Amino acid sequence: MERKKRAGLKIPEILTSEEQAALLRVPNKRYPTGERNHLLLRLMLDSGLRVSEAVALSWKDVDLNTGKLMVRQGKGAKDRTLWLGEEDVALLRHWRERQAKDVAGARAEIFTTLAGEPVSVRYIQAMVKRYTARAGITKSVHPHTLRHSFATDLYRETKDIRLTQKALGHANLATTQIYTHLVDEDLETALKSFRQPQEVAEFDNAMGLAPSEAEDVVDEAKAPQETTAERRRRLAALYGDGDGVIDLTPPGERYTPRPKVPPIPREAFG
Repeated sequence: MERKKRAGLKIPEILTSEEQAALLRVPNKRYPTGERNHLLLRLMLDSGLRVSEAVALSWKDVDLNTGKLMVRQGKGAKDRTLWLGEEDVALLRHWRERQAKDVAGARAEIFTTLAGEPVSVRYIQAMVKRYTARAGITKSVHPHTLRHSFATDLYRETKDIRLTQKALGHANLATTQIYTHLVDEDLETALKSFRQPQEVAEFDNAMGLAPSEAEDVVDEAKAPQETTAERRRRLAALYGDGDGVIDLTPPGERYTPRPKVPPIPREAFG
């Protein structure tokens, strides 16, 4: 979806869940560099790391038992604490074993070259651009796009702007508010397409209508409207008195007039 500028704010580009999955499938994990790059992309998407924070990440900053991750001296020289899921922790454990075997020297950094040097920011920028093209993603993607995607997904799931602010390490809440605009655009798109013709099938399924029942609903909607004359004839047949007079009073409550008694002749009184 094309992002627009609102009230002077530049709406950031993000990756959908399908695009994120496609990007993560690109690195060939058979090779050490492929496994390292896959892990790097995963952590940036799952924790919102800035590219500079990812480069500086060391093994002493992560607890492989609890998943606690310390981001030290982030933007503004501020530390913050994050937590990783079990799958990310398992990937970290596997990479640590492989790094010890395939990378020269003993390095403190998590993300290193095969020569044992920390990967550079410029390398990560080029790697993200190259992998994006190979994944068939046509958006303009850079490492910070992964951070935007993390923040948007976190806010969508939690609806907690303060929590999102803390995870990102923003000093000012106004900086985090941009992600509420992204979710607002999703709501706008959803409501504009709500129950439109292309959504009819999904609506029928959500309502639990079988195909035949759905057809009945459509047929009833297309049925010709009853005219006033037709309605009068139908009501006369149901409630009429034979003279074309329609009485809609329930039968038990209808008034029945007493029969007229003929007057008594005067001769009868003598």
